[in-house]
Amino acid sequence: MTTEYTMFEALKHIGMSYDLVERGIEIKEVDTNRACFAFNLDSDPALINIVLKALEEDNKDPSVVQP
Repeated sequence: MTTEYTMFEALKHIGMSYDLVERGIEIKEVDTNRACFAFNLDSDPALINIVLKALEEDNKDPSVVQP
């Protein structure tokens, strides 16, 4: 999880293209900056869906602790 700018700079630093990642979901109320959660494009779609569902639930009610 990172800001888009930080992710772009980190990928550039290791010689990788920003095109290798895709923004999954915005995480609300972390602070005043937008945050991103990136997955490798070869990641298991089932794993991505589990994480996205948990983040969506957290965005609805950040006080709920996810298992």
